[in-house]
Amino acid sequence: MQGEYQGLRSHIQSQNPRAVYIWCFAHILNLVVVDVCESNVDIKIFISNIQALTTFMSARKRTADFVKAQLSLYPNMRVQRMKNLSTTRWTSHDRAINVVFFKYLAVIETLENLTKSPDTSTACQAKGLYPNIASFKFIAIMILMKKIFDITTPLSNYLQSSTLDFV
Repeated sequence: MQGEYQGLRSHIQSQNPRAVYIWCFAHILNLVVVDVCESNVDIKIFISNIQALTTFMSARKRTADFVKAQLSLYPNMRVQRMKNLSTTRWTSHDRAINVVFFKYLAVIETLENLTKSPDTSTACQAKGLYPNIASFKFIAIMILMKKIFDITTPLSNYLQSSTLDFV
């Protein structure tokens, strides 16, 4: 909360102008992850493909098809829904990538089935998404991003915990 005029920082510094403001370490970590992801074209394309997939699968009928594919391919695993990405909370990317990672075959099967949909709009969108999601590059970047978020998400959560004390 460091707003120039009404944030916590400005309030404290109005009371004590010599007060030093130190950014939250979780926020700094988030900024680093954002900068790294924004600086790589392939990662930006990967994230936009995840976003497009999530948006496409949010329709009720498509979600039902995804659930059906999960039940047939992963009968002993909990059914999961696609997770939305947030531009400000990068931990949402971790949740979205985990669903696609752990339910990848169900995602592919659902897209394959939707390419044969009688609804031409759905079929066209599925045909557009399928080659991107099924590509080697997508899978490789998904594995890389999963490894990165497996480290940064718990760290971010720890840095935001109320029990953390540096004094």
